[in-house]
Amino acid sequence: MTPVCAGKGEDVYTSVAPKLASSELDKWLDGVADVKSVDAGNLHRMLAVHWRLIALLKGEINPERRSFGSKYLHFRNPTAVSIFD
Repeated sequence: MTPVCAGKGEDVYTSVAPKLASSELDKWLDGVADVKSVDAGNLHRMLAVHWRLIALLKGEINPERRSFGSKYLHFRNPTAVSIFD
């Protein structure tokens, strides 16, 4: 099943990819590149990146697909970000 945008009926990747490409996501990820595992000392930093990503994609992904955020961040930094479904 191809994921679709919230109420738009088009392929999610056509709307999400340009938003990711034009965002400061790489800068946000660079800010947590030193994190090798999440702990109480860096949890706030990791949650901030996840929140920014979800806020960036608000309206582009269905609320049920918020796990996309953790999956994408895990892909970018697998040692620090767990996948939450």
